[in-house]
Amino acid sequence: MKKIFMALVTLLTVSSVSAEVCTAKLEQHDRYSSYTIQRFVKFDYYQQRACNDAMQDCRQEMRERRRWDRFANLTCSLEGRNPGQGNQQCSFDLQRQNGRIIDTFSRQSCRAAEDACMRDLVRRNRNGNALRARCVRGYSSPTNPGRQQVTRSCTVDKRGGQGRVRDSFTAQATGRQGSGVKAQACSKAMRKCQNTVVRNQYCTQR
Repeated sequence: MKKIFMALVTLLTVSSVSAEVCTAKLEQHDRYSSYTIQRFVKFDYYQQRACNDAMQDCRQEMRERRRWDRFANLTCSLEGRNPGQGNQQCSFDLQRQNGRIIDTFSRQSCRAAEDACMRDLVRRNRNGNALRARCVRGYSSPTNPGRQQVTRSCTVDKRGGQGRVRDSFTAQATGRQGSGVKAQACSKAMRKCQNTVVRNQYCTQR
């Protein structure tokens, strides 16, 4: 029981550390001054999602206040962020030991980008691919962090007795670079394979 409790505490601690925080503020603007009426704080693994939730709550409160004071000059804004800062992103590359980049993950914060990369690495290893890879900080331009569309393919093998390959399934995915396109392609190929397995057969990603 004590071990279970400690595991839960550890899980909650890791989750809270990994979470991103974002604050939206509701402001009242008068003729000569402005002041903050209320703040809305949200947490999420992805900062952009936390900011979207905070702004949604702020705008909902703003609509409620305008119902009984339609002339109120109210605005919602993200606290501590400058205009255009939302275009800045951080990237992490899933990179083999030989330097070859398998996939790139770009998020609104470096912590979220690294988390996405590590989750993909763990998923690949669980699927039977003992990748000798690691997540490395990328240094793409913050104002244009890989916006072009890319296409990635992935192959999954169906194996039977003694690990022999019985069939192979390949899928493709297209999307913005850094959005996990390779992972999407592998997920499609894995579903194709798993829909055909029988008895002691299993699927492994190349």
